[in-house]
Amino acid sequence: MRTAFSFASIVLLSLFSATALAGTDVRVNPGDPSGSVQNEIRLAIDPINSNNMVTAYNDGPGAAPNPLGISYSTDGGATWLETQLATPADPFGPPGTFLDDSFDPYIAPAPNGDFYAGFVARPSTGSPGTGPSNGLFIQRSEDGGVTWSTETTISSDPSGSGPGYRFNDRPDMAVSSIGDLAVTWIKDVGLNMPTSDIYYSSAMAPVGPGGGTTGLTFSAPMTINDTPNGTDRGIAPDVAIHNGTGKVYVAWIDYDVTIADDTVGTIKIDSSATLGPAVFGPDTSVISIDPLPRYVSTTSGGAGTGDDARAQSYPSIAVDPMDLTGNTIFMTYAAEPSILKPQDEGDIFFTKSTDGGTSWSTPVTVNDDNGDLDQMHPAIAVKGDGTIDIVWYDKRNSLDDEAWDVYITKSTDSGASFFPNLRVSDTTFSTTTASGGSQKWLGEYLDIDIVGQKANVVFTSGVSDSLGDVYFDQIDNSAIIIPEPASFTLLGLAGLAILVGVQRHKR
Repeated sequence: MRTAFSFASIVLLSLFSATALAGTDVRVNPGDPSGSVQNEIRLAIDPINSNNMVTAYNDGPGAAPNPLGISYSTDGGATWLETQLATPADPFGPPGTFLDDSFDPYIAPAPNGDFYAGFVARPSTGSPGTGPSNGLFIQRSEDGGVTWSTETTISSDPSGSGPGYRFNDRPDMAVSSIGDLAVTWIKDVGLNMPTSDIYYSSAMAPVGPGGGTTGLTFSAPMTINDTPNGTDRGIAPDVAIHNGTGKVYVAWIDYDVTIADDTVGTIKIDSSATLGPAVFGPDTSVISIDPLPRYVSTTSGGAGTGDDARAQSYPSIAVDPMDLTGNTIFMTYAAEPSILKPQDEGDIFFTKSTDGGTSWSTPVTVNDDNGDLDQMHPAIAVKGDGTIDIVWYDKRNSLDDEAWDVYITKSTDSGASFFPNLRVSDTTFSTTTASGGSQKWLGEYLDIDIVGQKANVVFTSGVSDSLGDVYFDQIDNSAIIIPEPASFTLLGLAGLAILVGVQRHKR
């Protein structure tokens, strides 16, 4: 189980310990004017030159057009430059029409230092009540994120309505150590219906330069979930590859996203022994959970009246590089904790499997705030020595349950225990809003990537723009520590006196 600290221990540690610090938050989109939305950021780092980092993010959703945002750094995240990916032509529309509303980015580096970035796209205008034509696309950069190839289409669907209409959504990608790609995403069934299926496609590493193209040929999209075409409700898949064996794992959550609250979700996982051609077996149910409500709410407003941030309880997975069999999988997710904490709409949990996803350990709580304020949107990464890093959005510093920080923790014993949480964000920020301020929208994920003993985190913050900007921070492994008493300051002695007095009063 996670190391437990009593209230008194936490107070003493905070009084007598030197405060561990994360790095300084750096704005990833410094050239963007205020009044434009940026969120749902993904991060990739060049495996050859770790100073070269590339991020992909929603850039002005709600505007027209809004191509996908790209920022790149050549100095390890100290400074960033910005560009945008081109919008693809509408494969089902008249000549000269484009899918100019790009969102839901995914990005990963290739072993040779190239980068792949992709997105979902649809027209920025469409007929009310009818689903627009849409597609899933990918592009390639051979110069560190500065310029990008033309797009390759992985999947596309025409406009329509009713149960026959399909919408590509919520993609994720992983690239193997030899450069092969695995992409997973969902296809929503119908328009505004709760049913959706998990899809998968792969591509072998291209040979030589792309010549202005990605050089990729993807396999025909295939469904992973056991009962597709209108029965399952799979959303938010996450994919991981074990580079030693080539095993591929895809995890997702099955629940009705059209219900605001009071529903049950089941986290599921499936695997293939090879990336491609992939052969997935029966789905394995990891755990049934009480998902976060569709919108986490404020304590002052209450559920339904104080809706604060759009949330989802999706899994984030990583494969243990220390297990040469590829059978050890680490998973984190957010869920409502228990009926014993009725005001708490989200905690962060961790579980693992050592047999390839067949059985799972009892989940442990990762956040150590011990309060009723919300946590959501965790992401996981594993260092080469097996250290597990988990990062998430956190409300613990908000008295009114309306503002956020980003926190991180680590485990050095394969998830048996976790270190005290460390604050990543420099400044607590209010929930960001969509264009026009009509909806509070922080985005649905942040991201983490590893370089040596450093965790690199990207997240959305409203500190410089109420609609949201993207920020980068780097946290050295040594900063996430178990505090030890350092010195008795006047403040520390005063705190101790208060604590002792409280304890005596209780007697």
